[in-house]
Amino acid sequence: MPVIEVDGVVKRYREVTAVDEVSLRVQRGEIYALLGLNGAGKTTLIRMLLGMIAPTRGSVYVLGAARPGPGSATSSKRPPPTPS
Repeated sequence: MPVIEVDGVVKRYREVTAVDEVSLRVQRGEIYALLGLNGAGKTTLIRMLLGMIAPTRGSVYVLGAARPGPGSATSSKRPPPTPS
């Protein structure tokens, strides 16, 4: 199971698209860098991974648990992660 899974994530603020169709899977032990120009959506993506904001569309999972954003009643449809 990936430790981070982002599938088709979009985040819009009114007419501005901050993140557009991002998909990635990070397995345990893998190392990635998040690079981009100012305003490319790096911080927005990190905030979605932390559950601070919800994506407009798509899904974000960390350790198998959905990250719907603050105040959301959405629960994960995946089973909880098993400890290693």
